[in-house]
Amino acid sequence: MTIYLHGGWYKSGLKGGLRNEVLDGAMDTAGLLHRAGLSPELVSRLALRVRSLVRLGENTDAPFGSRERDFVADRLESIAGDSAEIISFIADCLDNIKNYAELAAFYLHLVHIARMMQLLTLANLGPMKPTNSSVNSGPAIGVGLTKKTKKQTKSRSIKKIAAKKTASKKKIVRRKIKSTTIKRSR
Repeated sequence: MTIYLHGGWYKSGLKGGLRNEVLDGAMDTAGLLHRAGLSPELVSRLALRVRSLVRLGENTDAPFGSRERDFVADRLESIAGDSAEIISFIADCLDNIKNYAELAAFYLHLVHIARMMQLLTLANLGPMKPTNSSVNSGPAIGVGLTKKTKKQTKSRSIKKIAAKKTASKKKIVRRKIKSTTIKRSR
């Protein structure tokens, strides 16, 4: 699943940064976890837990051995739940971590995956439902309105109708007055 990690987490040289293969792998992994039905929030929680674990060993030069791997895996599996996809992904990533700097790279990797999953989730919402007109000129009336807003809109409509009725009554009254004044003047 994470064959892209066999070349290491970081680029060599002064610029450093996560390798392009790792970022490409984040996109693939985000798609895999999204299709598995996992939420971006779960991956974000995992990332935050990894970040807290990075802080525990940040100032040590100790190698990241099997004892540390087991410790991190135990902390992350309690969040991961029963999902085989995320558990195997975590295990694959932990197998490729050699020090705490690479554990920090794993944190960044999880953050990137979570953000890409958020984009995938938004993309799956799909287009807005079309209105009755043949050309979609925006959201349908009433879509996304709260009860309070709907009530305000309804009361505005009622006020407009009442104002129109009042205006037409005034016109009728004016006409009657005008016609009676014309009749009297003759």
